[in-house]
Amino acid sequence: MDSGAVTRSAAEDWATCNLPADLADLLGQDLAPSHPHAPLRAFLRAVGGVRGGWSDVERVVAEPTDTIDRAAEVVVLRLWHSLQERRPDDAALSLAEALLVAVPLPSVERRALLHLNIAATLQEGLKSFDPDVWRRIDLHLARALALGQLTGMVRVSVAAQSRLALMAMLRGQVPTAEHLAAAARRTRGESASDRTEAWEYRVVAVEQWVLHCRNQSVDLGRIKELHSRMATLGHSALSRAVLASAYCLAAIDELGMSATRRLLDVLVCDAGVEAAGVWQLMLDLLDGYLAISSDDGRRREQAVASLRRVGAEAEARLLEATALARSRDYRGAADLLDDVTSERVPSLSITYPSACVIQGVAYHRNGQLEEARRCLTRAVADTQRTGVLRTFTIHEPGVIREILGGLQIDNAATADWVREIRRAVDAAEASEVFQTTTVPLPTADGAASAVVSPLTARELDVLRLVASGHNHQWVAHELHISLNTVKTHLRSLRHKLDVARTGEAVAVALAARWIDVQG
Repeated sequence: MDSGAVTRSAAEDWATCNLPADLADLLGQDLAPSHPHAPLRAFLRAVGGVRGGWSDVERVVAEPTDTIDRAAEVVVLRLWHSLQERRPDDAALSLAEALLVAVPLPSVERRALLHLNIAATLQEGLKSFDPDVWRRIDLHLARALALGQLTGMVRVSVAAQSRLALMAMLRGQVPTAEHLAAAARRTRGESASDRTEAWEYRVVAVEQWVLHCRNQSVDLGRIKELHSRMATLGHSALSRAVLASAYCLAAIDELGMSATRRLLDVLVCDAGVEAAGVWQLMLDLLDGYLAISSDDGRRREQAVASLRRVGAEAEARLLEATALARSRDYRGAADLLDDVTSERVPSLSITYPSACVIQGVAYHRNGQLEEARRCLTRAVADTQRTGVLRTFTIHEPGVIREILGGLQIDNAATADWVREIRRAVDAAEASEVFQTTTVPLPTADGAASAVVSPLTARELDVLRLVASGHNHQWVAHELHISLNTVKTHLRSLRHKLDVARTGEAVAVALAARWIDVQG
């Protein structure tokens, strides 16, 4: 095999730690540390678990370098070694950055590998919410992807795409994360190995998170299989944490809260997960959520403290506000979330729409209906862009339906999205697992409950418009239904409320706070 082919294979395989069959003969060769292929041989021996493999790595990285390309290969090997050993090598990181602006520059293949390994080092070591570091990761991954595609380095491209998908997931960018995960699968295509590769663990975690956000079924069996396989391998803390999160998200829908609590107790004891820094975010949120549902204040406080340690202030406030609402302190819950919903405190994942929903429910429980509608309007606008439905199906479906019914919708696309949200809320409430996967926010003492309405969402729409003084023809036009359908809804709701006249039905609905008439 010529030197160029070896270099390319090395670059691609260092990206994802796979051993290609056509380079296996290098394992048995006795090469001096200064030999051109010594970095590749050391890498292959270490990955293959060959006795003395790690010693080879240490000898190669200690050898003086005489060319820019050799220096790049050794620095990449140092970065890879530090990731495997979970021991930061700040000197190698600085040298890698310097090599990317050196004169002359390393070859295109080596630059691709430098960008990828710098990004991986920063991403795996991400301990807090640091926008500057996030931008550096994005930049290096984007350049690794561009150079990988330019040179046909499939594994480099796939690794960059899967890592970019994780960054999108952390930011709550559902469509972007979904697109990048799908792109990684397309890029790997038919050349994929029979065994699960490192990139696929990341991609599966992203795919399952997207399904969860959209209230679609997560594949618990697939996640469980991958997680058990990962437990026998030396995967990074990042991969272990995001796959553990996907495992719990699948379990909560399939098995309910009690079983998920037992699973979470096991997963968080994994030393790899404990070292995951900001990548443990979803596990901490779920841990706090389960603690609130079981009124475990100590466990909730631990989750809140863990979130604050990584700079996830918005997420910590979300848990605290949910706990306040559950204890009927609705004003405290709404006030605590003000800085989050006004975006003065930055949020991760899908925290922003979740905070808007919790704040809306708190305002509604406190009788502040206009503020509640304003919060739900923000949540609708944000989720219309991302396709997230989950955030509307966790707390008090009756309240969510009522607030949605009072929103002023000014375009057809938003009206369609609100109908989609309502369908999701109805489906979640009707599902068998709903009672074990929701956190009820009780009605304040003496307050009227909004969840006892026997009317459908459409009947409430019709009644609200009639109560506002509109005639039947106008209601039909506004709701895009026929005049006969309006009359059918009115007959149905009068029957359900056991009244003879629509005016009496309006009075009942207003008294029960099922509807709110706009002036």
